[in-house]
Amino acid sequence: VEELEFLVERDYKIGSKIRDQIIPEAVSWFTGEAGKGKSKSKVWIQIP
Repeated sequence: VEELEFLVERDYKIGSKIRDQIIPEAVSWFTGEAGKGKSKSKVWIQIP
């Protein structure tokens, strides 16, 4: 049960990082602007 709770919490954290940090920058990455320094912010995430 503890392992399942750990996995659910980890998955939630990963999903939150994607929602908060990756998705807002998706257009920049799609258009290629993110790799050219035109993006407003850099996206760095650490997945637990």
